[in-house]
Amino acid sequence: MVKAIWLAKDLPSGQIYNIGSGKAIKIIEIAKILGNILDTEIMLVDARAAEVAELLCDNTKFQIATGWKPTKFITNDSLKELVTWQKVNGAIQQPVL
Repeated sequence: MVKAIWLAKDLPSGQIYNIGSGKAIKIIEIAKILGNILDTEIMLVDARAAEVAELLCDNTKFQIATGWKPTKFITNDSLKELVTWQKVNGAIQQPVL
């Protein structure tokens, strides 16, 4: 994502680009993976009327404009890596200037 955002700074203003993996994932699947990693039970509740059940990003326009392609995807391993990083690093804050 950082590389994509860096590339986006050079694009013309006034355009809308989607940056994402291009692969669909259900929110409940992310919750289940995190529940397993954190060894905690996930309580399922009924979705609210406007709630998103699945995320899917079409990044074609951004790929054509920049040549960028996603290299990381939401998987058990990538979420475990993220959780581990957060546990090690904690909340990193900007210095007070």
